[in-house]
Amino acid sequence: MNRLWNNRSAQMMVKAAVVLVALNASRSRAGTLLDEHFGVTLQLGQPRWDSKQHAYTYPFNLDSLVPTKNVASADYSVSDWYGSWSKTRLNKYHTVWGEHPAGDEPYDVEAMYFDDDPENLYVAVVTSFPVPPGLIETRADDRRIVTGDLALDLGLNNPGADGFRYDYGVNLNHEIRTDDNAQFNGDTVGTELYRTANSDWYLGAPSGSASGNGEMTNIDPADDDFSGTFVGNVQVNAYEYTFADGKLENGFPTYVIEATISRSLLAGVAPGDSIGVSWLPGCRNGIGQFVGDINSQAVPEPATLILFLAGGASLFAGRRLRKRKAA
Repeated sequence: MNRLWNNRSAQMMVKAAVVLVALNASRSRAGTLLDEHFGVTLQLGQPRWDSKQHAYTYPFNLDSLVPTKNVASADYSVSDWYGSWSKTRLNKYHTVWGEHPAGDEPYDVEAMYFDDDPENLYVAVVTSFPVPPGLIETRADDRRIVTGDLALDLGLNNPGADGFRYDYGVNLNHEIRTDDNAQFNGDTVGTELYRTANSDWYLGAPSGSASGNGEMTNIDPADDDFSGTFVGNVQVNAYEYTFADGKLENGFPTYVIEATISRSLLAGVAPGDSIGVSWLPGCRNGIGQFVGDINSQAVPEPATLILFLAGGASLFAGRRLRKRKAA
């Protein structure tokens, strides 16, 4: 009777644990990360005269880029370059905040966000660059610039030229690599996560692109020289962010790229670790790298949790039986 009761108790504990894990996973994926997890509702400020576009445009209200949820653990970086313009004698423009990206507003990485909990890592990118596949520049040479992929630095590889370790990559853009250039290849947003070497990454558009600091932007798993390993799929949400009355931030659309990455897919992520996050357009314009911190201890995977609980219940039942025999 005691053995039957304990087996049933173990089964109930296992079922409750599985249900709890499932509920936590579904709650963490509700809505958009930017709004539901980070508490960021993008807002535009008062119009100001843009001496470069010769029009009144709406810059961001910078206060709206600050997280209001999970503020104790969330990390973020604001690199929006827009401000009051001033022009030097060298014909270069400067702004009140941020660094002016080559190519102007469409190449701006406005802000990046990172957080973690026991189940997932959360990344959100706000940019003026279109989600996959990217854009065709309105220039005489009709250059095509692809959307960058998402890179994570967990300190596993040796540092690259920019000091970043390209340890993992989410293949957001399914572009085709041709040497160090990229060709468009459909508009599907990728969800595949790879363990990568630095050499698996390349410049999406090196010819005539911004000088940058040696940053890499894209991976192409179909390329003959790709050595990375597929480790699983992540949840990705890429969309255009719309404002009231059809207003545009500084005259161009705003896009958001969000990724929810299960910690079970990553090796060696522990509380206190730092994690580098990199996302850039495929030409390295703008500023798209920053460092966040791991705050939470990962929970065991469901299968591991089941074995742990079942093993503990069996041990408990065995001890009960032994005590009865001894009596």
